[in-house]
Amino acid sequence: MTAVNPVEALGYLASILVFLTFCMKTLVPLRIAAISSNLAFLLYGFAADLMPIILLHGFLLPLNIFRTWEQLTSIQRVRRAARGEVSIDLLLGSMTPCEMREGDVIFRKGDVADRMYYISSGQIRLEELDKTIGRGVLLGEVGLFSNEQSRTATAVCVTTGEIHWIERDRILKLCQEHPEFGFALTRLISNRMAENQRQMESRIRELERTVRDMKKERISA
Repeated sequence: MTAVNPVEALGYLASILVFLTFCMKTLVPLRIAAISSNLAFLLYGFAADLMPIILLHGFLLPLNIFRTWEQLTSIQRVRRAARGEVSIDLLLGSMTPCEMREGDVIFRKGDVADRMYYISSGQIRLEELDKTIGRGVLLGEVGLFSNEQSRTATAVCVTTGEIHWIERDRILKLCQEHPEFGFALTRLISNRMAENQRQMESRIRELERTVRDMKKERISA
């Protein structure tokens, strides 16, 4: 049996590494295997004096390194989003500012939810929820991604101020381009729905207490 020389061994190793990339489902290990195969092929190409292989993997190596850096950076951004460390600047850069006056209606209950808003200044009252919100709050994100895509409350400006708005299609594009933004938005919607649920449960308890008090009053009478 003929022994495999070191140059051929490098070629086999590089080929095995390429094969492994087709067996991987996660991107970072795949990129690492691709970088390893590029290095192995470069060594093989130099050892065997194969210029086409040297040129090909000479271009692929920095490309795979760059893509790996992109993926690792994206993972870090998602982790920061999970800790609530995402800056609103990314969103504001894609939003349109709009001056609002006292009494202006931003949207009414039942309207089509096609925009999300950010309150830069002033206060806005959600009539059906009996709630007033102010500076630094995102508004309208729940209806934007609901099945009905309709507003669940009427939003009226209590004071003069400024809001920023962004359309749904642009938000979807931002989620594709910046995964950390999509993660943060999902977290915001979940927290907002949980908050609404707590408020609803609190109102139900208040109504139950009111009904019990009315019953007691009738019995006493």
